[in-house]
Amino acid sequence: MFCKLASENAIDTKIGVDTLFVVEYMPHAPDNYVKVYLYGLSLASRSDSMDNDLERMARCLKIEIDEVIKAYGYWQEQGLCSLSMTTPPTVEYRAVRPAGSKVKIFKVEKFKSFNDQLNKMLPRRVILPNEYNEYYTAMDALQIEQNAMLAIVGYCVRLKGEDISWHYIVAVARNLASEGYRTFDQISEKLSDLDYSHGELVAILKALKLKRAPDHEDKTLYLKWTRQMGFTSDAIIHVAKKIKKGGITRLDSLISRYYDARLFATTEIDAYEERKDKLYGLAKKINATIGVYYEQLDMTVETYIVGWLACGFEEQALLDIATYCYRKSIRTLEGMDDAVNKFYRAGLITAAAIAGHVSQIAGVDKEIAEVLKTAGLERIVTSRDRDSYRIWTYTWQFGRDLILYAAEQSQGKTNPMSYINAILSNWREKKITTLDEAKKTSSIPSQAMAEIAATSKPNTISEYTVQQIDALFDTLEHDEIF
Repeated sequence: MFCKLASENAIDTKIGVDTLFVVEYMPHAPDNYVKVYLYGLSLASRSDSMDNDLERMARCLKIEIDEVIKAYGYWQEQGLCSLSMTTPPTVEYRAVRPAGSKVKIFKVEKFKSFNDQLNKMLPRRVILPNEYNEYYTAMDALQIEQNAMLAIVGYCVRLKGEDISWHYIVAVARNLASEGYRTFDQISEKLSDLDYSHGELVAILKALKLKRAPDHEDKTLYLKWTRQMGFTSDAIIHVAKKIKKGGITRLDSLISRYYDARLFATTEIDAYEERKDKLYGLAKKINATIGVYYEQLDMTVETYIVGWLACGFEEQALLDIATYCYRKSIRTLEGMDDAVNKFYRAGLITAAAIAGHVSQIAGVDKEIAEVLKTAGLERIVTSRDRDSYRIWTYTWQFGRDLILYAAEQSQGKTNPMSYINAILSNWREKKITTLDEAKKTSSIPSQAMAEIAATSKPNTISEYTVQQIDALFDTLEHDEIF
């Protein structure tokens, strides 16, 4: 959710436009900023709105995403909202208070040193009692030391000049406090980091073709990209130069996307972008094949396609696996991911390898079909047949000659396949391993096995029309390769 209401407003079922906003704030704000505020307020009051998204808001208002962010930066300075440059960004609407309202009166003597220092930092500005009181209120509520608040004021002046509003200063203080910075030492160290990034940010904004100075939100994002995510300034500038619209918000979105995909070097990022169109085309084909649809393909590409290709899968192999999934009623990307992992464990990562495997197991199906015919059964091979044949050959280690001989002995029985199982089980118990030994002993199983064979239900007919894909599924389910 992009826009939401602060807790003091969230209890209302309907939110109207406050008269104070119309009278005291709207007349002085740029037109587009008013549009952003009012449109976002309508979204915030409808928590179930599908349009509560930054990109959709910009598209609806016919303005750039960066302009929306600048508008909310303005309203944050006015104290009407709180902008958080997370991924994605969020805006919290706050209660509208009179521009000159006072929440709490403080003893001026307690803040004499603070006031003196503040006036030295803003020598060309007349600081009214209301502004002083706002600083006192913020320090009291946020538990920020006086010297720490002065450090914040100095930082904001360096960013915006002496004309900076107290709304912006308090908003920065609130953001720092929310991150756990409250003492002078903590905030000084943090602000030193933020100031250090100024030169790099100037270059980044220039690469984005933005003609403005870096602000606090920009610097916070820069520290996230470099300190938390591990990107270099050169890599960030490289990405910024390729952005045509969307500004700093679009850059943050791309950097976060590359971080999720573990792409840090410019060569890796360029290679990813060069093949992105191809990846998105492959994602569309896979989604269409398994029967799903996503308007945004970023998740499909980043969560699945990139990882599958990194394992060495050919594109055609992935399309073949998607067809296999559709045939087996696997209609989700999570389900296909499980199937891809099975193919990977089997070493089937190329279309040729998959085709060869299908051909190989088709040969096994041909052997099973011969057993069925010998036993007097005229039908297609089923999954249960494959399970039985796998046990006879791989587990019990019987050769084809013994299996076919058992099939001959099962002709005319109520359930020939069950009877073959009974015969082979009897031979296994007696350690019979050759055809000659089998012919010299009774091929009739024990009474108990005979009763089971006589009363067992016949095998069900396969519901699948493509026998080879069905056989492929069986072998992969058991992680076995014929």
